[in-house]
Amino acid sequence: MKDNQTLINVLIEHESALRQFVIKRVGCIHIASDILQKITEKLLNQSKTIQIENQRAYLYKAVSNEVIDHYRSEERRSYYESQSIQIQMEYDARSADKVLEASQELHLLQQALNELPLLTQKIFTLYRIDGVKQRDIAKQLNLNLSTIEKRLAAAIKHIRQHLKQTSNHLNSPVNENTYGNSLQQTSKNKTNGG
Repeated sequence: MKDNQTLINVLIEHESALRQFVIKRVGCIHIASDILQKITEKLLNQSKTIQIENQRAYLYKAVSNEVIDHYRSEERRSYYESQSIQIQMEYDARSADKVLEASQELHLLQQALNELPLLTQKIFTLYRIDGVKQRDIAKQLNLNLSTIEKRLAAAIKHIRQHLKQTSNHLNSPVNENTYGNSLQQTSKNKTNGG
């Protein structure tokens, strides 16, 4: 046979049998329709005319190959989906652990702050949380800059001691770097005026 259109005519003639053939292999009428559509598109887009002795056998072989391609792509898709789900679950677990750890550290920090005098709490909060410069805090509270510096130093020292004591009692190391670095930054900033 020298005409691709004739092959398409054979496909149309045997479409019902081919569809049943595909449905038995993939178990879904919609996937079967998609596969037959792909075969039709390939035949229509074929630029060369091909000579085929047994058109029906050729079509069944083409459909079988397309079913195999379908399962291969489904296998790849399934693999990548499972990998994606596994990565997401690992990320979520790490994120949940980090959120829990941060929440616990925040609770410890809040405990330490609550043990400080109210004025020292206010100074520390204004400086470390609200980001107000030490000079501005001094003006706002009508205090000397040296008083602000001393109160911040006392707050930092108390928080560090509280965190050390709490971590020793809990037998789980508190990430001192989280507070240590930020508290050291506070000490450095006090000499720079804010």
